[in-house]
This record gives sequence, C-alpha cells and structure tokens, in this order.
Amino acid sequence: MSNDLPLVVFDCERMRYANTGLYHYCLQLGNAIRNIPSDQYEVGLYGPEQELINQKPPVIKWHSLNKFWFWNMPSRARIWHTTYQSSNYVPSTSRVKKILTIHDLNFLHEIEDNPVAVQNHIRKLQKNIDCFDAYICISEFAKNDLLTHIDIGNKPVQVIYNGCNRLNHNPAPAVIQPEKPFIFSLGFVNAKKNFHVLIPLLQGNDFELVIAGKHDSGDYVQKIMETATNYGVEKRVKLVGPISENDKAWYFRNCSLFAFPSLAEGFGLPVVEAMQFGKPLLLSKKTSLPEVGGEVACYFEDESPEAMQFAMKLALSTAKEREKDIKTRAGFFDWHETALQHHRLYQSML
Repeated sequence: MSNDLPLVVFDCERMRYANTGLYHYCLQLGNAIRNIPSDQYEVGLYGPEQELINQKPPVIKWHSLNKFWFWNMPSRARIWHTTYQSSNYVPSTSRVKKILTIHDLNFLHEIEDNPVAVQNHIRKLQKNIDCFDAYICISEFAKNDLLTHIDIGNKPVQVIYNGCNRLNHNPAPAVIQPEKPFIFSLGFVNAKKNFHVLIPLLQGNDFELVIAGKHDSGDYVQKIMETATNYGVEKRVKLVGPISENDKAWYFRNCSLFAFPSLAEGFGLPVVEAMQFGKPLLLSKKTSLPEVGGEVACYFEDESPEAMQFAMKLALSTAKEREKDIKTRAGFFDWHETALQHHRLYQSML
C-alpha cells in the first residue's frame, strides 16, 4: 500500500478494556474494515500497543497524553473515526474530518426519573460530540434518541448495524456446566440488565438459570440471590462470572432458552450471538431489543411472574418452527456488510 494515500484512522482505544462489548466491537469491525482493500485511502488503527502488536501497519500507539496532544498522528491522516462517544482521545486539528459512532443514550432510560441528572448527561454529551463532522448510530432506536435530545445541526447521521461475532459451533465443554436443562443470560451483572426478573421462570420446572458476566454491583448480585431464595430456587441459579469465548459458545449451544431482560441497550449483541445457534429468544421490549430481535423473538409484556412464564412457554413451544428464521436473522448482522457501509461513508468524506 502506498504511503502517499490518505489515511483513515479507526479508533480502537477501548480495546484497553478486555471482555467488554466495545473491545469486541473494535476488534471485529476494525479487522473487517481492513480486510476490504481500497485504492483511494489506507486504514490504520489507533489503540493500545499490547492489543495491536500483531496488526499490520499503520498502527498508531495509544498514549495517555493524547488527551492533550496527538504528536503521534501521521501527517497523511484525513479521517479520524472515534468509536466511543465519551472518548477523551480525539484530535483537535481541522485538517482531519471526524466521525463518531454513538452506541446508545441509555442514561435517558436508566435515570429518567431524575430529570436534572438527565439534563447534565445531555449537556456533557452535547459538548463531547460537537466537534465531529458525521455520526453513526448502531440502531434506529439510538438514532432517534440522538436526534430527539442532541443538536447535531445539518451534520449527516446514519444507522449501521453491528455485525455478529461468529462463535465456534463445536466448543469444548464449559468450565462450569449445569446439571440440568438451563436458561442462559449474559452481560455485566448490574441493575440495568434486570436479571432478577428471570427468577420466576424457574417455577414449575427443573430448569437452572446461568448468568454469565462480570459482577458490576455487589448489591445487585445480592438482590438476585435474595430473589432466588424467596422463590426457593437459589440452588438452581448460577452466577458464573466472566467467561471465555469458548464457554460462551458452549452455553449458547446447549441452553434451552436465551433470555435477555435488559432495560437499556443501544443494540444487544448477545441476542444476535444466540441467534447463530437458532435458540429460542425471550427478550425485554425495552429500547433497541425489538429492533434487533424482530419477529423471531418472544417478548414479555411486563415483568410479572405470569407474563414472564407465558412468554417463556410461547418461546419454548414454538422453538422448532422458529429455529430456521432465527438463524436466518442472525445472518442479517454481518461484519463484512457493516464494514462495507463504513467504507462508503469514508469515501464520501474524502
């Protein structure tokens, strides 16, 4: 690749934090974008050296002082694509056009009962994103939140869906294996993920519930287990903590149902991962999840035990007839197609 070509810099700074959604977003999309050649520009990566050490050049090493000064940015850089809406690492030079990916405005839904806090978040986000020239949202829901609450003037904004992380369909056995058929859920264990409403699903059956993910809140972990004790099912609730990609694939492949009751998502990548395996889906109707789950998922109308049980029984009883459609929908979320749409945007801004 010629060193005379303009440079598009794809920001992977969030790869400093392993086992997060943004880590995998940067990894998967960055690789997919670079796997599509262009004779108009070259794509480089910006991020932590330890994560990008095996990547081909050009690679710009992240430094904490880049908050104040981008002395290490190549002179041929013409586009800077920031992949985290609260990033502190954005070049100030006017010779570089800047694109921002906005994943969600979840604070609107998490603290909606505190209007002062909501307005403070809005003011902070407005300040953060004013310097950008174009915006990408990962769902129509996120785009609607952006346009409703943030002033972006006449700057372009488009929706580009995430792709799907392709998991191993023949994984080795997981480190922690349930003894009985099980319901699987996944995510940071905090109040936003709403896992405790799944406990009533264990009534009247022998299912176990496996919840994987980092424990973000000790108080919320306690709430889950207290709820399980109140229903007399505490021995069937497994909080297994962070898991490997292999174990995640094993849980997806072997679960009877994937349940995702989150209150606020910009996209909902675990839903698409479960779709790869054709698993029945039980989802919240909140924020972006109906957009991602579409007609192949089942949704609970409210969080009452009766509504949860009804939705689960519908998902399980129609699992076979939905399986093909579920797998087909997973194919709609493809990193190659996502990367192609990014290339079209880059081309339009050079």
